[in-house]
Amino acid sequence: MAPLRSLLLGGTVWCLLASRAISASTNQTSSAGCHASDKDFGPPFNTTGTASFNLGSVGYKNTKPWYLTIGLKDRRDLNASYTGTQTVNSYVSLPDDFINRADGNYTQMCAYRLVEQNSTAAEGNGSCMGVLSDACTKYIQTFQESTSFSDGKCPEFSPGKGCGDSIFQLAIPTNFTSTNCSTSGLPGVAEIPQNYTTRGLFGIAWSIGDKEINSFDAYDLHVRQPNPILLVFGYNQGYSQDNNHETIYVAKLFCVAPDHVAAGSRDPKSSAIELRVNKAMVLAMAAMSFVMCIL
Repeated sequence: MAPLRSLLLGGTVWCLLASRAISASTNQTSSAGCHASDKDFGPPFNTTGTASFNLGSVGYKNTKPWYLTIGLKDRRDLNASYTGTQTVNSYVSLPDDFINRADGNYTQMCAYRLVEQNSTAAEGNGSCMGVLSDACTKYIQTFQESTSFSDGKCPEFSPGKGCGDSIFQLAIPTNFTSTNCSTSGLPGVAEIPQNYTTRGLFGIAWSIGDKEINSFDAYDLHVRQPNPILLVFGYNQGYSQDNNHETIYVAKLFCVAPDHVAAGSRDPKSSAIELRVNKAMVLAMAAMSFVMCIL
């Protein structure tokens, strides 16, 4: 692995790396324009976390679940300033029959990633209950109610507002009929069934890691911390029989911790550590700027 300075990248470069990870996920991949590299953010992962959801009123009311997956990879390098560093990538997986119907062509998605939270969820399956502050939850609710893709761009999620100063977001909505940077599987994630398509969202390299080769404080922390991700779907009813061109918006908020440990990887649960944030890590997270990603 390259020295740590290779991970101290500006926001724009981090976003480009996010699109690189997906093409390394499986041997059945459409990687045009992804500049794939399986050593940066993609599988195999040390730990993963997956939440399932349904779109509800969007599309033809498909009952098959969608999935949001967080994958964490630990990297150790004796020649780096921090010998142990972690990268985190996120993916969304959807049923192939949704893509193959007209619904896939009329549905777009914007995605937003907040900084990891130093808390644990009160409920499972990606719940944010007890994770986000009341101020952040209120802002997200207001943001969802005013969402529109009418100008061809993803609405800007403002830093601060109780949600932290580090926000990553897509610049333009994703259309699911495009096969670029998509894959038919995600190795090591058993929850995703066959006949699903997976797309990468955000790849992040944490600049502050474990100082010693046998230290795992940062790793243990990142495995246990929930990753808040907001997905906003816009479904244009332009092809419906009543010729109604209204766009329906549905938002899904998740807080997913990559706490499912792969065989042979370290399990933080056995270390009996407290959930805590190193002061230097907090400063590093606070220094990260608002970023818009083009995937």
